[in-house]
Amino acid sequence: MHKYAQLAQKTATHYIKKKERISVSAYLNNDFINQRACYISIFDKPGKRLRATYGTVLPRQPSLAEEIINNTIAALKNN
Repeated sequence: MHKYAQLAQKTATHYIKKKERISVSAYLNNDFINQRACYISIFDKPGKRLRATYGTVLPRQPSLAEEIINNTIAALKNN
């Protein structure tokens, strides 16, 4: 699994179990530090029914890690 997908999966699992955001500090490395937009799609099972989506064309957060975390939680909340 790609590292961006892993962060989204960890975020979703943590949020569902504890109803709180995952800490972004562990993910602020070279791959996640730059400001980038992202789009999150959550499926029931890989390749199966689409459950939720959320994303923006332009970044709203200061880093890609925060963008992935926020968009994942938004997709879960808006489902």
